[in-house]
Amino acid sequence: MIPLLIYFLGPQLQNMLAAGAAGDAGWFALADGVWRFVVRPIAVGGMLFGSIYTLFRMRKALTEGLSRAFAEFRGP
Repeated sequence: MIPLLIYFLGPQLQNMLAAGAAGDAGWFALADGVWRFVVRPIAVGGMLFGSIYTLFRMRKALTEGLSRAFAEFRGP
């Protein structure tokens, strides 16, 4: 994803990165800046959305399981 972003965004990419993230240090500094400030936040957001979606879809099974577990604690 990093090479594609660098190729397609080109000069606009400097506006997305933090100040000094990808100065004139070359390809590796630019790739590191893209990874830190563009790709990684997208990946973390995808993981968070996936986990929230999964918990939402499992809400019925989770509530049943927790209610049964608490019922067993209260039971004889």
